[in-house]
Amino acid sequence: MKNIIKSTGIIAVFLIMLFGCSEDFLDRPAQGNLDATTLSNQSGVEGNLIAAYSYLDGQASSGG
Repeated sequence: MKNIIKSTGIIAVFLIMLFGCSEDFLDRPAQGNLDATTLSNQSGVEGNLIAAYSYLDGQASSGG
C-alpha cells in the first residue's frame, strides 16, 4: 500500500512538472526597452534620465 501511494505521488509530481508551464509563460517581451518615439523629444529623454537617477538613488526600488 505504501508503494502505491509513493509511486502515485512521484507520478503526480512528474506530471505537474511536465505540464506546469506553458510556452507563452516563457516567451515574455523584455521590460524597459526604449523605443525611438520615447527618445525623439526632450521630455522623453529627461523622463528617462530622471527614472535612471531615481533607481541609482534607491527611491524607485523602495516605493517612495
